[in-house]
Amino acid sequence: MSDRTNSSLLFKGLRSITVARLLSTAVGIASFWILARTLRAFYYSLRWPVSICPDAALHWVEGLRLLNGTWPYRDVLTLNLPLTYYINVLGLLVFGRDSFSFRILDLSWVVGVAVLSSLYLLRFTRLGALVAFVLVLRLPVEATPLGAFERETLMLPFWLGAVLCLDRAMDVPKKRWLWLGLAGLLGGASALIKPTGLVFLALGGLYYVFFAIYRASAPKKIPATLVAGLWTSSGFVLAVVLLLLPLLMAGALTGFLNGWWPYFQVWSELEPHRPFMSLLVELVSYRLRDLTLPLNGPVYELGSIGHLSWLHLIALPLFLHALYLEKERAAAGCLVLAIGGLFHYLINGKGYAYHVFPLWFAFQLILAYTLGVYVRWAVDSSAVRSRRVYATCLALGLIAVLIHMDLRSYDLYSGSNYLSDGPLAEPESQRVVGEAVQRYGLTGARLQTLEPDLVTVAATLTYDLQLVGNPMDQMYWCDSEFCRDQRRLLIDRLDQEPPEIIVIAGAPPDSSRMQNLAAFRELNEVLRSEYALFAEAGRSPHYVFVRSDLSGTRPSRLPW
Repeated sequence: MSDRTNSSLLFKGLRSITVARLLSTAVGIASFWILARTLRAFYYSLRWPVSICPDAALHWVEGLRLLNGTWPYRDVLTLNLPLTYYINVLGLLVFGRDSFSFRILDLSWVVGVAVLSSLYLLRFTRLGALVAFVLVLRLPVEATPLGAFERETLMLPFWLGAVLCLDRAMDVPKKRWLWLGLAGLLGGASALIKPTGLVFLALGGLYYVFFAIYRASAPKKIPATLVAGLWTSSGFVLAVVLLLLPLLMAGALTGFLNGWWPYFQVWSELEPHRPFMSLLVELVSYRLRDLTLPLNGPVYELGSIGHLSWLHLIALPLFLHALYLEKERAAAGCLVLAIGGLFHYLINGKGYAYHVFPLWFAFQLILAYTLGVYVRWAVDSSAVRSRRVYATCLALGLIAVLIHMDLRSYDLYSGSNYLSDGPLAEPESQRVVGEAVQRYGLTGARLQTLEPDLVTVAATLTYDLQLVGNPMDQMYWCDSEFCRDQRRLLIDRLDQEPPEIIVIAGAPPDSSRMQNLAAFRELNEVLRSEYALFAEAGRSPHYVFVRSDLSGTRPSRLPW
């Protein structure tokens, strides 16, 4: 071999090593830089007020009540399904009962989801596994102000675990019954967080059928696959039965079966679903400047709705291209998660930011997998040069976009002190409740809230109050027999054990909600005779009432 040939081979080898090192170094630095910033946000999030995620605060408080013997569906009606409360009870037992423990549970769950995401992608691409861990870990940063620990977050490990089990069932045929049974169990568990777990079971079945039968071109396996579907469905049913057993033992199952659906119907009437096409159009922001739009809105606007960005639309065809070329190393389960997340968003029908969480999660995996595959192509010395150049450019572009998205996420926190040691803003209603507690010495007092936004529920943790009754007031503002029964139960409870504090969330005077409140004669009589208005808080005011015998003030005229 000539010196010239040797030099050429050496030059090609050095160039290949340089590309490999440059790309690996770039991805590593970017990942650890984003990780360091995420961990810094984790540190500061331990002091975030519970009120920034009101739904999650409600679940935590209901978990406290369950530990104290107040069972959902038996003692208080709720829209949330049982596994939501079981998880929060487990968190209370492990981490303790204060708001700091609430944050620890939140972050621990997200870390667990990130680890599981990394394990899922590890068999396809090691680099993608690292990136997936970092990107999924950013959920608390991108989810604020609506909070990361929503029911959607609770479902994520169950859905991903089911996909992992389906993959194992295809990879290890001898143990496929074990893995299929586990997939059904995990799907059934997710359905007792939100019913969309049923949809995910169907999607998982289609995924298994396609890859186990049609990819293998083995029609003779169709009967066996139908049996496998029945077996998986049996696991699904078994999980549901096991998770309902505690309700049966506590005497709450009848209340769940008879009360949950009527309550859901009332809630659906008062919170109507939006058209599917409207939800689809608003899912992605199409402005060019929103190429790297984070999921969250400004932290001082609790009503902000999150959208996916152009980046997710761009990543999808790249991901499909990678799936097509990778063949046996194709992480097709990400598509199941994405389709399931899209159905979940549409079925919920509200367009809220947290309804996007499962779809956002699937796209984080898609981005991580795509980046890992493109880097592998870029450093593959056996590949043609045009493919390596193409893969290198796209990989570097994805890295740059991910860094910019991370930067933009933190820009939304500017001026809020959420990521610094400065004072944190507290919702005015919660602050006023705190003033009433301190002025009249009501620490540990009972609190009845009637508010759809649940902001004041967080005060039960902050000021060691006892939540009584049902905090969600949708059931009181309609004219059905179900609502009339719930009104009677509320008044009976207020008569028998009148709470020290009542907080009612207001609305504009001409709203139907305030008209219904003015027509709720029995509640108004209780407030006029036994309570004094302590304060009005907020633009759509929260009315904070304190029992007259405790405040030493005369009952005042109602403000509506």
